Amino acid sequence: MATRPPILIVISTFNRRDLTGISLDSIKRNKSPLSDVLVLDDASTDYSIAWLNHWRFKVQVSGVPVGVGLAAFRRYQEFVLSGYDYLCALDNDVLLGWHFDTAMLRLFQLANDDNLTVLSGYLSTTQKVLAAFPDYYRVDCIGGISHFTDRSTALRILDGMENKWQHPWDANVSRILSQIVAPKRSLVQHLGIHGTGVNGISQDVAVNFVGDGRA
Repeated sequence: MATRPPILIVISTFNRRDLTGISLDSIKRNKSPLSDVLVLDDASTDYSIAWLNHWRFKVQVSGVPVGVGLAAFRRYQEFVLSGYDYLCALDNDVLLGWHFDTAMLRLFQLANDDNLTVLSGYLSTTQKVLAAFPDYYRVDCIGGISHFTDRSTALRILDGMENKWQHPWDANVSRILSQIVAPKRSLVQHLGIHGTGVNGISQDVAVNFVGDGRA
């Protein structure tokens, strides 16, 4: 019987066929053997389930659209129900560094001083740096683009976020957490800059992105 890997990568998708395809390609190209992938699609109309199945990941599709906040809730919920040890949660407009999942896991373990709550594999121009360490920064907020966390923290987020998944859900999550860290070389690049950006601005982009792929 095959052993389950420790990490579950969960990507939320909704329309934006071009960016969704880029994101799924990047996951396929860059993830390590220590992860499985679950695609949670929010009743997209730009493509079919058959199109999503092209990447050979597990796919779940909502019957009706639930919106960004509840889609994020589903990432945590499905992870908790799954039995995996670690969650790597992603939006559908990202590029990823080579073996981003195990790099996030190493940082999570490195930074864990019993106060650690969540690791983001992302450092943006809109995150305030609170403290610098050799391999990572402590920052003031998560971004919705990328989270990495463990089971106990995911359960705490689900408990603390009851009725708070509306906009701005990621800011609400940040208020629950006591420590958030981001790598000094970003493992995730947000591609929203090619659309409307975040909240109508284009500042929510990675600082010092490692690059997509081995190179």
